Amino acid sequence: MQRVRREPGDLQGLRVREGRGVAIVHHDAQLTTAEATQEIHVSRQFLIERLHRDEVLHNMVGMYSIAYARDPLACTARRDSNQRQVQDELANAGADHAQRVGTEV
Repeated sequence: MQRVRREPGDLQGLRVREGRGVAIVHHDAQLTTAEATQEIHVSRQFLIERLHRDEVLHNMVGMYSIAYARDPLACTARRDSNQRQVQDELANAGADHAQRVGTEV
């Protein structure tokens, strides 16, 4: 099995090639937590936790958290990058182990 590495942003290109929809959001757009979760496809709980940890910059407007679109997107990009790094490390560890025991992955 050959592993294919995806570059950041490649998913949108894939979606367009498959004829599926994509969303274009200006990076300075101000989003509520509900809007942000719909745009970046994460749970509201995930986003709220990041707001409380100050991982996503936001402003309070009354009782609502408002974030610029770029900040939740950057948070999920960091998460995705970390996940890819861990996946690569696990794949490399598996390949190393397979070589030591003389099998193929």
